[in-house]
Amino acid sequence: MTREEVEKTYIIKDGLIFTPRFTYIETSSQDGTKDFDYTITATAEEVYQEYLSQQNQTPKPTENELLMLAVAELDAQRVKDKLETQLAIAELTNTIIGGAVNG
Repeated sequence: MTREEVEKTYIIKDGLIFTPRFTYIETSSQDGTKDFDYTITATAEEVYQEYLSQQNQTPKPTENELLMLAVAELDAQRVKDKLETQLAIAELTNTIIGGAVNG
């Protein structure tokens, strides 16, 4: 295949590379050599169109789901802040006690 022929087999859209879909068959002959064959079942453009239709079918989150996600993120941030505070207190305590014992 020439470079131009290879470039015609795929497309680049939306920052993604779409290639043809194919079935691949490997056969062995009696003398032990392997033969390879493939059949294209969808062109790169067809694969891209399938991708677009899947994107359109993906349900958008509801307002309630978005609110629940925001609350969960706030809770996670609160727990993280609490752990960081506890760690800072523990380090400070260790420094004070370590200084008192060594000093």
